[in-house]
Amino acid sequence: MSTKVWKDISEDAKELVKQMLTKDPTQRISAKDALRHKWFECAPSTAINIDLMKESLKNLLTFNAV
Repeated sequence: MSTKVWKDISEDAKELVKQMLTKDPTQRISAKDALRHKWFECAPSTAINIDLMKESLKNLLTFNAV
């Protein structure tokens, strides 16, 4: 998470992404717990950064599981 895309992302959001991308499924956060993560409590619902969303979607589309 050292690229420029992550510089404006909150620590709570980074923590959630890391938990969701944990390779070991027994250690990975469940969808239910992810939706209860503290980031969702403080996530901006009206302020949307379109460029960030486009970049995030592009990253998800090109993501390849190893």
